[in-house]
Amino acid sequence: MKKISALKIFFVVYIIAIVFANMYFVLAKSPSGTISGSALSGITNTSLQILDGVLQPELAKTDNYTGILIMGIDDRENTFDGERFRGRDRDIDSIIQIVLNHDTGDVFMLSIPRDTGVTISETCAGQSRQYFRSINHAYKLGEDGKCPGGGVELMKKYVTYITGFTNHYFSLISYNAFKDIINAVGDDQDGKKGLFIDVPRNIQEYYPREVGGGYESVFFRKGYQFIDTDRLLKYARSRQATSDFDRARRQQQVLDALQAKVTSADTLANPTSLLGLYESFQTNALFTPVGIEEITAALGFYAAHPDYKIHQLVLDDTLAGLNALITRPSYSGRGQHQRPGYYLSPMAFNSPECRDRNDEYCKVKDYLVRVFNNAWIIEE
Repeated sequence: MKKISALKIFFVVYIIAIVFANMYFVLAKSPSGTISGSALSGITNTSLQILDGVLQPELAKTDNYTGILIMGIDDRENTFDGERFRGRDRDIDSIIQIVLNHDTGDVFMLSIPRDTGVTISETCAGQSRQYFRSINHAYKLGEDGKCPGGGVELMKKYVTYITGFTNHYFSLISYNAFKDIINAVGDDQDGKKGLFIDVPRNIQEYYPREVGGGYESVFFRKGYQFIDTDRLLKYARSRQATSDFDRARRQQQVLDALQAKVTSADTLANPTSLLGLYESFQTNALFTPVGIEEITAALGFYAAHPDYKIHQLVLDDTLAGLNALITRPSYSGRGQHQRPGYYLSPMAFNSPECRDRNDEYCKVKDYLVRVFNNAWIIEE
């Protein structure tokens, strides 16, 4: 986190004093002796405006972008002690990298399927030889091997290994945190919390039962509809009857709807919702420590680009065209896979250009850079 100078600390203390003075003034004038939500929101917004002017915060970035890695971990057989997840199965189920373009305001949401192959070579992870492994194993390997920075640093490294974009911030979220976040900021309908989602087609899926093993059948009808928290988790996690790629697209849908709620005026002006968000992250998620500077800077990005657009990409075998950049294993009935194991593989991993660059994902990176600078390519 960026250091704050002594002068800035003085100004922050001064602003806090002003906030409490304003609250005292409002209380003194209030017949009920309480502060209404609208009054508290007004005081908070004014204070943030002053802080913005004093601190002039900026998000961490490389060149003209900020990378944010969001990972989802199944916590049914794991526990979280505030510092790390412990348990038997600590594979990462969901991997989404968000890249903010500070020049254009474009937001890119890149889903990396959990079975994307990467060449892991860290001795600390028990990979003294170079092994082509599924990226979702990197977290557990890093944790078990006590690698520097643990599993999170390995995940950050190998996501960048695939996309080329640095991860400046990260969040490792359990499914309990997923539900808590939606319950904190989601829509209300018939006494339940949830989000409105436009389901693209009828989806018949199967979801692991919480008790007793096996799977339960779940069905989502095509169309725009309210989906409550419990069913949203099933919508975002199921892949038995569809695929990991379909699941990645549904996860992007949910994340898109969720970020719209989190950054809405209703949420930002609601202290209860903000407290719920804070508590859910503290108890069920591991994330980059951030302070008022980073939070203000993130809100500043949206304020500077009110017409920002989110572009969604899944890094599967259809990226830039079927088997153009990435392919499935040969025995899946599609693709031209040349490696053992069920791992998505870059088509050009053994090309002269990629060998010269010592980068088996060089063609994928080149394509993503073009997309980053020319978002219309996605529409094409």
